[in-house]
Amino acid sequence: DTVIINIDRVPTANAGPDQLICIGTQQIPINGTILNASGVIWTTSGTGYFMPSDTLLNVVYYPSTLDSIIGNIQLVLSTTGNFICATNSDTMNINFINPITPAFSYSIPCLNVPVQFTDNSIINSGTISSWQWTFDGSATDFNQNPSYTFNTTGIHNVQLIISSSLGCSYTIQKQLFINPLPSVNFEASLSCFLDNINFIDESTISSGVINNWLWNFGDTTVTSNLQNPTHLYQTAGTYQVTLTATSDSGCTASLTTPIDVYPQPNAGFIYVDNCNNFTVTFTDTSSSISQLPINSWLWNFGDGNNAIIQSPVHSYSQSGQYQVQLIVGVSNNCKDTVDLTINTTNLHANFGYTLTCNSNLVNFADSSAASGTAITNLIWEFGDGNTSTSQNPSYLYADTGSYQVNLIVETAFCSDTISKDITMQHLSGNFNYIYNCQNFNTTFTDISTYAGSTPNSWNWLFGDGNSSILQNPVYTYSDTGNYQVQLIISTPNNCVDTVSSTVSIYNVVADFAVTNACIYDSIIFNDLTHYTHGNIISWNWDFDDGTTSIVQNPFHLYNIAKTYNVQFNIQTAEGCSDTLIKQVAVYNAPVAQFDITTLNLQINNPISFTDASTGSSSWIWYFGDNFGTSTNQNPTYTYLYPGNYIISEVVRNEYSCRDTAIQTITIINQDEVYPPVLPSAFTPNGDNNNDTLYVRGGPFKELLFRVFNVWGTMIYETTDPTMGWDGKYKGDMQSNGVFVCTVKATTITDKEYSFSQEITLIR
Repeated sequence: DTVIINIDRVPTANAGPDQLICIGTQQIPINGTILNASGVIWTTSGTGYFMPSDTLLNVVYYPSTLDSIIGNIQLVLSTTGNFICATNSDTMNINFINPITPAFSYSIPCLNVPVQFTDNSIINSGTISSWQWTFDGSATDFNQNPSYTFNTTGIHNVQLIISSSLGCSYTIQKQLFINPLPSVNFEASLSCFLDNINFIDESTISSGVINNWLWNFGDTTVTSNLQNPTHLYQTAGTYQVTLTATSDSGCTASLTTPIDVYPQPNAGFIYVDNCNNFTVTFTDTSSSISQLPINSWLWNFGDGNNAIIQSPVHSYSQSGQYQVQLIVGVSNNCKDTVDLTINTTNLHANFGYTLTCNSNLVNFADSSAASGTAITNLIWEFGDGNTSTSQNPSYLYADTGSYQVNLIVETAFCSDTISKDITMQHLSGNFNYIYNCQNFNTTFTDISTYAGSTPNSWNWLFGDGNSSILQNPVYTYSDTGNYQVQLIISTPNNCVDTVSSTVSIYNVVADFAVTNACIYDSIIFNDLTHYTHGNIISWNWDFDDGTTSIVQNPFHLYNIAKTYNVQFNIQTAEGCSDTLIKQVAVYNAPVAQFDITTLNLQINNPISFTDASTGSSSWIWYFGDNFGTSTNQNPTYTYLYPGNYIISEVVRNEYSCRDTAIQTITIINQDEVYPPVLPSAFTPNGDNNNDTLYVRGGPFKELLFRVFNVWGTMIYETTDPTMGWDGKYKGDMQSNGVFVCTVKATTITDKEYSFSQEITLIR
């Protein structure tokens, strides 16, 4: 007798190395390994749970709050499925730690002054990987020791989030009271050179008190801690005085203000005799430093009159010599005086001129006059860069236009200038026209150019025996053709010009052809416009769906079925245009779809096809074996040979619009049985091709088909071999990604199958 002994290998389990986990961690990935066993089960000494299942090697453990409080738990991996050798287990220790104790400090918090924040966190283990500061719930900073400026007083919230290199984050929050800054202000008395200046503090603060002052007077290193000091400057000028005020909360603010220390000014003036009624214009030329302007003037004109403005105009009663005095000051004590002897006279410049129409020659005549003295010099400036010293010159300008002519007349003591604008009297007739190609209305516009007098007379001759005296007439011709139009234009100074031009009158009428079509079919639009008087230069199509074209005979594809109002506009080289609107109907296409309702796809077995299309009125089926076709809506077909066949259903509606649906089936011999199989991917995008995930094979006596998402949730289940998953869960289309499928099946030969497989959903 013989005994056969089978020696089985001892199963082994490896749960993985022990881990240090930060308190607050939500998920712990675990990857275990086993040998000589077909199954596993995970257990925990804590109160957390495993996902997607505690019977998978690679799982995620979700620790509970109690796990973190206890501080240490054990995760045990045990083998299953070996019914000969004993179960083997391995333990992973999980230790929960708190690597960082967050803390921070800050400088004195004052309004609108950067507050320096210092991280004082205590590191228990690992390192700090990041800092995130949040000020008043919105402003953030990622530096370890940032500064932040608060623009309102009162209580403010500051939060610091510390992240550890071990993957943990901790938060600390404090409330700061932002103290107000002193509002610094002061006044200083006005003073001349070497006089004491009194400084008066006018600073305020909204809460608390100011208890310290520091003055810097801007001239030496001498400072003062008095609230209201006095100071003596050694030189004149402007000094930048700074007052720094400090409150009882330690907040400091400063104000720098320029203080003027006045020097003695330098008095001076010039004068211009306007040579008219002995009137003299005085101009102050006194000077002081730019920061300290002169603010007082006293004039004595030498005839018993005076003035206190800066630059006065004074009229003397007669010509002669006068002693004029000016006293200027920058304050009551800082002044200077200047005296000058002046002469007054009376002079009046004037001239006349004569112009010739359409000529640039101008004759000038001097008519200037002087009293009490003689004219010694005349200077003509013609406005184009040329001059003359003749008394009565004639001058020929190089071009038309307007010129400012100046005549400068001089005596021994003064001069006078007169300016006059001289415009050449020129006229150049011109016009343009615009006409309406449909009714022959023509609008004529005078665009004549002129220099000098404005035209006041127009005479239009329209070339057909009619005329008009309007400047811009509108005229209607009785027929198309070419017309010689003449414009005679004149000015009040008898300048006359005549211009002629040929006017062409034509029209154009738009037309096009189009036929109705199915949705997604390309439609051609044919331009039928006839125009024999020139050239069409542009075609503009508006297809009434937001798109346009400038092609003469365009093709267009509509995406929505309805009636469209297509607008067609043409433009000719002669300026004519016309617009035409026609309707084009775009019909909906049917949507082809069908189901194969027979379960046993075998040779010599009639297979039923059920039409599931919409909007169709006729059908033609191609069964993929180069023999069979059908025009029935729901045909039945019997295959004679096994193999893979592509089934095509072509449907049409009453407008002959068509659509096609395609499926592939596998026909087997009657004695053939196949194991269950799944594809690696499917595409539920509504194109009737690979839209549903089926379990292929069989025939099956029993089938259980399930689909799970990445979280382990079962989102589809069926026991019907003819049913498949359409990519939806509770009516919602699932996102692209990987899903886990499980299949348990028993074929008609009683052979059992069970497996799981990852499939990819792609749109």
